[in-house]
Amino acid sequence: MLSVGVVGANGLIGRAVVQSMRLRGWTVRSFGRRNADVTVDLDDLGSIAQAQFEGLDALVHCAGPTDEDFVANSSMAFRRCTVNLEALLERALLAGVHRFTYISTAHVYGEMVGEVSECVAPGPVSNYAIGHFAAERVMARMCGARQRPCLVLRPNAVFGMPDLTSFRRWQLIPFSFPRAAVETGKIVLKTSGVQRRNFVGTPTIGEMICNFLAQEDIPRFTLLNPVGTTNQSIVDFARQVADIAGKVLQRPIHVEAPLPQPSDLAAASVFYRSSVVSVQPEPLSLDAFVRQFIVLLSQSPQQE
Repeated sequence: MLSVGVVGANGLIGRAVVQSMRLRGWTVRSFGRRNADVTVDLDDLGSIAQAQFEGLDALVHCAGPTDEDFVANSSMAFRRCTVNLEALLERALLAGVHRFTYISTAHVYGEMVGEVSECVAPGPVSNYAIGHFAAERVMARMCGARQRPCLVLRPNAVFGMPDLTSFRRWQLIPFSFPRAAVETGKIVLKTSGVQRRNFVGTPTIGEMICNFLAQEDIPRFTLLNPVGTTNQSIVDFARQVADIAGKVLQRPIHVEAPLPQPSDLAAASVFYRSSVVSVQPEPLSLDAFVRQFIVLLSQSPQQE
């Protein structure tokens, strides 16, 4: 039985990781700014101490900066990805933690065209993507120097049931589209929406991390695209949400999108996959999530 620390345990992915570990009977120590076993602020090095990691076999980092963090304070967000992450890892390594996982993003690949697997060279463009790529390299360097196994995951479009009392990532389409359907009765796309995405559930990510940590002989550095069973365009996802919302809410939901342009063809050809792991049936399907989330939103206090 493993003892695992989860940084960002109250976040969208972190909550699913904790649940997967507890189902296996593992001991979980949560790290976060609030409602956690250990109170840690990744922007404050003074809040991070070696003693906090004593007795842990592994550490899973689910608290990388978001797009919103870079908009609010890009210098602080970059510092969290590099200097502050290095300090956290150093203290965890000194405490004897010997397995690590970092949740990155598919944006590290940059402008995605054609088949995108772990073999594709990174080309991050946005500050958000550059920051996560820097964090990946810090993880690889720090863990490699101590010969500690490290897993980096680059999910594409993540979905899962959030805690509405603290959730803030409403710009992500698995959440913004259902919200728009419930609140306005229409889903308005800024582009034609022909760009393809791979949708992966948080329970699937949690299981991948557990499977990695449970191995006896783990490679020193592993990079994975955690792929879900659904590859489809953004506009098709919008129509899927509209159809489900219409049935749940008993009223028509409209989708509005500009017509495709010739420049959209490359984005329409993207196929996000993994050359390392095969796609397995997911504990939470995209259809089931959309339905459950729309019901949750329609019953939340702001909708009354």
